[in-house]
Amino acid sequence: MKSRDEIVRDCWEYFLGSGAPYVGAPTDPTLVDRYPVPAPLRRLWQTLGLGFSHEGLIQFCDPADFAFVLDHVFGEDADFWPTESLVFAFTAFGRLRVWNRRWGSVSIDLTSARVSPFFAEEPPTDFDAELNLASQLATLGPSTCDHRDSRDKPLFERAAKKLGALEFGEVYGFFPARLLGGCDLKHLRRVKAAEHFSILAQLTPFTLVNASKLPVREIRLLG
Repeated sequence: MKSRDEIVRDCWEYFLGSGAPYVGAPTDPTLVDRYPVPAPLRRLWQTLGLGFSHEGLIQFCDPADFAFVLDHVFGEDADFWPTESLVFAFTAFGRLRVWNRRWGSVSIDLTSARVSPFFAEEPPTDFDAELNLASQLATLGPSTCDHRDSRDKPLFERAAKKLGALEFGEVYGFFPARLLGGCDLKHLRRVKAAEHFSILAQLTPFTLVNASKLPVREIRLLG
């Protein structure tokens, strides 16, 4: 049986080898000092920098650039304080990967206004933060991060072919928003992530869901 450290190492190595080469730039060295995050994320910032993986399907960002989105999504919810959370990555279609001090890994789908914590219904009394975040990195890839259209077909490659490859800080946004009926290739545009996320985060209250098994179960509204 593998040790905990071996599992963390394997998750990191799988993340590095699971997609197209990571395209990043040196990160401001103060980034690591600004945020108390688990070792796998510090290691990513220090060795790879901020940038793309999987040809732009996933972007690793400075949490400061998207803190305002968490303010809109969580508001003054008693369980999810924005000050305890940071966005460290997002997908090409607006799913945020968040680290929360109490809950660990949290996924926010801005297109469907749903929040999915790794631990589903309540924060754990104790958990291994490094193992939790390492496993989160290992699961990032086309099967978990691509968006599917109304016919259940993946969109990323078709969007890149039609609209061009994303630049850092851009996403493919649905117009009208998915909540308003747009979910196919013809509804996509290349847009700045920060501006688009701000709009989506304010469209409607967000719902906490248990996505640990299908069907996804709604728990309550946040805020």
